[in-house]
Amino acid sequence: MDFINYQPETDAYGYADSNDDMDFESTAIDTAYELINEFNSSDGTVLPGNNSRKSQNKAKKLFPVHSEFLIQLFDQNPSIVLEQARIQLCERFPGLEISIPGLYKHIREKCALSLKQATKYTAERDSLRTLQLRFDIITQWKANGVDFKTNCVFVDEAGFHTQMIRGRAWSKKGDPAVVQVHTQKGVNDLDKPKKLPKGTTAYHIVKFMNVVMDTLDKHDKKGMFIVLDNCRIHHSQFVTDVITRRGYKALFMPPYSPFLNPIEECWSKIKKLIRRNPLDERDTLTPRIAEACLKVTVEDCDGWIRHAETYWDRCLEKELRLK
Repeated sequence: MDFINYQPETDAYGYADSNDDMDFESTAIDTAYELINEFNSSDGTVLPGNNSRKSQNKAKKLFPVHSEFLIQLFDQNPSIVLEQARIQLCERFPGLEISIPGLYKHIREKCALSLKQATKYTAERDSLRTLQLRFDIITQWKANGVDFKTNCVFVDEAGFHTQMIRGRAWSKKGDPAVVQVHTQKGVNDLDKPKKLPKGTTAYHIVKFMNVVMDTLDKHDKKGMFIVLDNCRIHHSQFVTDVITRRGYKALFMPPYSPFLNPIEECWSKIKKLIRRNPLDERDTLTPRIAEACLKVTVEDCDGWIRHAETYWDRCLEKELRLK
């Protein structure tokens, strides 16, 4: 078809093409030639219509050297905000100008970083002392024939209150997620000059431990390891003497090592079940805890024990960032 020599012709009804039709066809011809030129100038790498003028005229601002700097910056300070990152980037590369939205897009697309909910990790978890204690304790466990599944009983404390709710809740877009809770029942009397009662003490631990060991005696489990975390009151001689005198052995977790204790996962499930349905003013906490405990299965316990035991060799290798 020769577009250049195109002449208007009459249609089947004898009408000639109008001027509007000719203008439209002329515009279409110009567009077609423009698309062909785009395709030819790119050596066939750009499909016609995909190379916008806006993207052609927009110069690239950030390059791999900037990406490397940003990755190192976020590795050193994961909680840094974008404005601080932009300032440090521009100080490192004078003359560079970048907007916050542009920086955010580059960080996500080129640095493969995303903003997530932060979790705390104490530096003491990776200290040389902690790593060595884990190594020594796991080595001792293996030498003493410790087996979480066959000869260990796990004892721990956990805190509960009537206002426990899930950390996330539904709400309309733009509205905060608010969950109504009832005030905790109790009396606060701070006017009288007397000491407030203490929390959990070694006396409470011993009292509960005797109940646990009475139950174990009924099932002929004497001699088992009573596994406790590194809480100070657990190391009280008042506690350890009672355990030894009753024919059991106290076994203590290394410091900063909750991942080695299967009971931590148990508490997590129980608390999750309680948070799922917030208490109303007619509910009391103790029955709700008992109800949640009944939903802990043998399969759950087996899985938590297997998971905890996977960390033994990692502790012997003194691996960092365990959690």
